[in-house]
Amino acid sequence: MMCHCRERMDTTLAEKMLVGTRGAAAMLSICPKSFWNCAAPRGTIPSITIGARRRYDARDLREWIDTQKGGA
Repeated sequence: MMCHCRERMDTTLAEKMLVGTRGAAAMLSICPKSFWNCAAPRGTIPSITIGARRRYDARDLREWIDTQKGGA
């Protein structure tokens, strides 16, 4: 019988649908404090709240990157 625990541990941040502030910041290669200034309500990166936690959709992060490229 094969254990799938190893596969779950190998999941990268980019493969997750929702990430926390630290994970989102890591995906953008910036510090969490800088990310916090870019994210809603301060910035333009949308988020959702699950309980007391704020989560970010990886697709929204990619769209934000594309928007930033277009503005350059």
